[in-house]
Amino acid sequence: MKKNTKKNCFLWIVMLAVIVMILPCRIVAEGPVCYFTYTGTHNPEDPGSEVYAWQGSMSAEAVLWQNDTAYFKAVIESAEQTHVTVNTECNLPLDILVLDETLASLGAGENTGAPYVTVPEIVKETNTLEMAAGERRQFLIRAQVPAGTPAGTYDGTVTVETESGISTLAVHLQVVGLSLPEENTLSLNLWQYPYAPLRYYACLQGEEPFSAKHREILLDEMRKYAELGGESITVTAVDEAWGHQTYDDYPAMIRWHKDNDGWMWFDYTQFDAWVSLCMEAGVDERIDTFSILPWSSAVTFDMEDGSKVNYPLSVGSQEWRDVWGTFLMDYMYHLNEKGWLDRTYIFIDERDIASVQAAVDLVRSLKLEDGRGLKLATAVNRIPRETELFDQIDYVSVSLAAVPENDPEFDTFLQHRHETGLETTMYTCSTNYPNSFAASDPAESVWTVHYLASRGFDGFLRWALDAWPADPLHTLDYRLFEAGDTLLFYPDEADADSPQARDSIRSLMLAQGMRDMRKVSYLLEHMPEGAEKTALQETAENIRRSYGNFNAWGAMYASGPDASVLICEENEAFRACVDQASLAMPAQAGTVWKKNACE
Repeated sequence: MKKNTKKNCFLWIVMLAVIVMILPCRIVAEGPVCYFTYTGTHNPEDPGSEVYAWQGSMSAEAVLWQNDTAYFKAVIESAEQTHVTVNTECNLPLDILVLDETLASLGAGENTGAPYVTVPEIVKETNTLEMAAGERRQFLIRAQVPAGTPAGTYDGTVTVETESGISTLAVHLQVVGLSLPEENTLSLNLWQYPYAPLRYYACLQGEEPFSAKHREILLDEMRKYAELGGESITVTAVDEAWGHQTYDDYPAMIRWHKDNDGWMWFDYTQFDAWVSLCMEAGVDERIDTFSILPWSSAVTFDMEDGSKVNYPLSVGSQEWRDVWGTFLMDYMYHLNEKGWLDRTYIFIDERDIASVQAAVDLVRSLKLEDGRGLKLATAVNRIPRETELFDQIDYVSVSLAAVPENDPEFDTFLQHRHETGLETTMYTCSTNYPNSFAASDPAESVWTVHYLASRGFDGFLRWALDAWPADPLHTLDYRLFEAGDTLLFYPDEADADSPQARDSIRSLMLAQGMRDMRKVSYLLEHMPEGAEKTALQETAENIRRSYGNFNAWGAMYASGPDASVLICEENEAFRACVDQASLAMPAQAGTVWKKNACE
């Protein structure tokens, strides 16, 4: 009996040895904890994430058009310090984007008592990361559908590999036989701050504005802005048009000179360099000039002896009219020579009505010999009731805080401007909710686009694209506003040799909202009448709104979990309705239709 036992043990040892020889050399252990979570919230445990159909799941789905993009967000949790590699496999392009973290105060300005939160929102195009024991990190899966992709179902896998094992997520993409229109149906105007890189990047120390190296960095950023849908160029005609609200100095791109005899002349060197660069990057619809009403009501002259003189002017006075009239006429002649006059606006930002009226009267009184002049634009943080005045302003942007609910007069104002070919957009800024601060739910950025379209606005305006605080990759604190209010694009590392601008989760969600509205416009124009079209139209025209409160540290955020959940619910209901309408469109010849992605 003992002899047989020994024989059996020997046979088992031999068999085990053979198995080990034929197995792969690395035995895979249990992998890391991975699951999908809602892109619309930063924290997977946020109540708003429960709105997402695949919260906590190992698989997720999306309905996509040709030339379309979708983002899934996933979480990795690691019990040990480890290196992580994420790979994808699919017949459609799947890219991995890691969400780097930065600190954001929950207060406004220099409120030192406010708590901080860590926000995973800086988009880094890499498929690797290092994790500490007990850490939780988030990453995005970007699914892209090239033009001409056949309609049908595409399944992909996402493999998350750590030093201890592998976990796998699944994505199911339902591609419909529709092509996303290339042109945005909404305008996008995000104000730019091209002087910030000169302070921030080590490789630009000692460089002059718009040097070759400076241009290289700015071109990368402005191309990204153009891809986002950005159309407008921000230029400054005076120093610190907004009273130095930015971390960095913002000088005039057009230098005002005066000689000893009082003769005024203007240097457009930096202005020309910046506008030409933006147009090369594809940002070429509008030139917004700030401003005939700078917040200090003063202009700065570079004097003949090399000194600078800050010259205050009383708005509406004859001296103010003479000085600004001289500049504006010179500006128009220069713009005409460059071929830019017809796209240039004098922009008035949040000023009192009397000052706006004075500026409108002056600008409208100045014309070239052929009768052409400058256009006018304004941003207002109040309901614009003065119809006669605002009829003279080509572009008006209204703060979300001033947009009323159930106000027939305001709705008539929007409809009137639309019918007369005047553009009207909505903007968000500090003290608004919903918003796109760093600590805001990313869902708020999507909702904002849906909402402004539902109210009849023509587009979105926001400051700012890239007004970076001191060290935005580590903390977004700034002396005046909520964290993140000053930027939607992040810089690269300060010591990078060839810096490239980086998206935020907020800029990606803004782009998603813009794509959504391109789909809605196409569907409402081309869908046959029926239940799906009616449902889409009703959904697109009736976006519910929630409100915020000032917190204990002076910042405006959601009034409570119910308010943020409502925003998430609106986004998901909107997405589901667009998906159903997309799937209900008549099939094209040869198209394979599988509706299971939405069921």
